[in-house]
Amino acid sequence: MKKHMMMIGGMMLVAAVCHAQFRLGVHGAYSNAGDVENEDFGFGGQLGMQMGEVFSLELSGTKFDDKEDGAGGEITTIALTARLGAQVSYAATLYGGAGVNYNILDISPSLPGIEINDTIGFHGAGGIEVMLNDMIMVFAEYRYTLLEPEIEASFGGIKETDKFDYNFGLARIGFNLVF
Repeated sequence: MKKHMMMIGGMMLVAAVCHAQFRLGVHGAYSNAGDVENEDFGFGGQLGMQMGEVFSLELSGTKFDDKEDGAGGEITTIALTARLGAQVSYAATLYGGAGVNYNILDISPSLPGIEINDTIGFHGAGGIEVMLNDMIMVFAEYRYTLLEPEIEASFGGIKETDKFDYNFGLARIGFNLVF
């Protein structure tokens, strides 16, 4: 029975992917809000899959800085977002979504004995996408991410671990090629 259910599930997934519309694109980002100390511009890319009229999945990556006077960090966030949309005109769709993201935090200058671990976070997003023609889509989105990175400090054989809040918002504007 379990094999049959897995086979039926696999066939349903293949059927959904075969009928899906895909998009691939790039975006600019502006980091702000939350625990970001220094608002800055970033960049990234995304791959999306529209599955039906209202549901889509998006895998995106964005890199931005949170540095002031050379100190701070680079953040790379890789996000998987499930989105629900509503078409508001022939070419425009409003959407909201939520998902999980993997975050890489690189702090500089590095301090001996201190390490900040990569961390999993959660986000919510909302935006609008507009089809310019059959192949080009532009979008604007705001995404807010909740993080609790872990910091490890070791001095003289003593190791301490603690967590801290590092939440941030990203305003993203970009375009996708639709195929």
